[in-house]
Amino acid sequence: MAPILIHPPQLEKMHFTGRLQIDNNVAERALRRVALGRKNWLFAGSDEGGRRAAILYTMIASCQQHGVEPFAYLRDVLARIPEHLQSRIEELLPNHWHAETPRAPVSAHPTQPSNG
Repeated sequence: MAPILIHPPQLEKMHFTGRLQIDNNVAERALRRVALGRKNWLFAGSDEGGRRAAILYTMIASCQQHGVEPFAYLRDVLARIPEHLQSRIEELLPNHWHAETPRAPVSAHPTQPSNG
């Protein structure tokens, strides 16, 4: 009750706009992963390994923020990167990503017609 008495103009803004949340539970839930993994991340192997892990964790968090399943996203994007134009790299970001339709596997040996 005390914050309402101390900061009424800010709370009125929060109440009337509807954009602002009254708590920061979303941020605290997001940081929980950081707190739980902190000891594990001490063993990334090197500074460069830590940077790569940070990139991967950032990509996964971005996927979750945009409602994209991280494993499907990473599998699809990593397969598409070699053929994708660098000028269109934004298409591969989680907020713009659309799964590519699966292609039929290319067979090394074409099927022979049966003589039956």
